[in-house]
Amino acid sequence: MWTCVDGPAYPDGVLRAAAVARLKSLYILGRDDAASREMAEAAQLQAARLGLRVAKLDIYPRSLSDFLPQIYEAMGADADAWIAFGDARDAAEMVKTFKRHGFAPGFFYARGAVDPRFIERVGQDAELTLASAEYDPRLPLPGNASFARAYRVKWSLPPGPLAAAAYAAGQVLAAAVVRAGSAEPEKLRATLATLEVDTVLGTYRVDRATGAQLGMQPTLVQIVRGRAEPVKDYVVKPYPQWSERVPLQ
Repeated sequence: MWTCVDGPAYPDGVLRAAAVARLKSLYILGRDDAASREMAEAAQLQAARLGLRVAKLDIYPRSLSDFLPQIYEAMGADADAWIAFGDARDAAEMVKTFKRHGFAPGFFYARGAVDPRFIERVGQDAELTLASAEYDPRLPLPGNASFARAYRVKWSLPPGPLAAAAYAAGQVLAAAVVRAGSAEPEKLRATLATLEVDTVLGTYRVDRATGAQLGMQPTLVQIVRGRAEPVKDYVVKPYPQWSERVPLQ
């Protein structure tokens, strides 16, 4: 019944940031795969609920490496935000195309940019790109600091999304067993449908009819000096023009 973060939850943070920034128009892209398409379509619906105008929703081929036609589409629609759902390679190819043609949207989000391979591909050109992280050991969530500390002691590494998801699943199951007073499967299923409990990934809460995760949301991050930093209060730094960029020291 429980999953870590559902696809339609991914647009939430970036759209809230777009609303805070009072952006006029969004150009939304989705890679032609089931998950990315679902996120892009969810973004289009959520944008409307927030009063944001979507200039266009563009589903692009998986093999695409030159995003010049998409740049023309965004410019023609006078879009001030480029919001893309795809993988790290796609995000890198977007940035390479931006730089090659001197184009820079004022607001640039690429879901795949949180992957370290994005920075490996584009280096310092990754600066101030927005992305979404399923988990960050620095977030002030209940029990997260002690979990991250214990994980580091055990493995000499910070915990990643998979480790956090496994630990959160244990937190949820333990709370369900206590609430149900039993480990009997049907009692646990019924309890999990109504349970709300804090975890290192956020609050566990599901839709009773579908089992879809409602409480856990990915964290909006922005790449600053080569690190994905959590965004506070949905206030982001604008994506700079190429002529304004200076090498990092």
